[in-house]
Amino acid sequence: MWCYGRIFLEGIKEVQAQYPKIDEQTFMKLIKLDPTYKPNVDSVGTYGKWILNLFNKGNLKNLGHVTDVLNRFEDSKKQLINKDIRKYKSIEEVESMLNDENSYKETTHRQDVRERQKQRKESDIEKEADKFYEDSKWVVYVPKTYSASCKLWQGTKWCTATTETSDYYDRYSGDGKLYIIINKQNPQEKYQFHLFESSVIY
Repeated sequence: MWCYGRIFLEGIKEVQAQYPKIDEQTFMKLIKLDPTYKPNVDSVGTYGKWILNLFNKGNLKNLGHVTDVLNRFEDSKKQLINKDIRKYKSIEEVESMLNDENSYKETTHRQDVRERQKQRKESDIEKEADKFYEDSKWVVYVPKTYSASCKLWQGTKWCTATTETSDYYDRYSGDGKLYIIINKQNPQEKYQFHLFESSVIY
């Protein structure tokens, strides 16, 4: 065990012994989801045990979403009112908190979140997104703006749909097109596709 700031980080084997029901391959996959994990250091990262605990309790369903959300949490930590990750019972709970303007200390940061939420509501999909494909059941859009992406993805927990920051939309759209697939009979059934560029699909 060694100290990083005021957080005591435990060694890999030491932590692994505390989770005997998690096999080694899964254990390593989980701790690597932590953006603070360093492969050349014999220690789990800041959020390693929190991730493992969620997995043990069956509260970790979308592994592809964990690193992005924790990156946002880490980047926003100085502004957050409640920065203790142990208070949150799921990755979805962390994201909901990050998207809530009342989670932040500074008024300016709250105003930024509020403005992005307003942009989402006022976005004109016909002008700010291209309709890539449509049939009797499905419609596929390619958003051209951050506000359009937020409106199309409303109701999801995707990092690219957050109104807290446009960083993740900018990162993925900068690498290539994002495709939003929506079921016309059930608009809450949505999929995000970025496989051509980054092998990411939600």
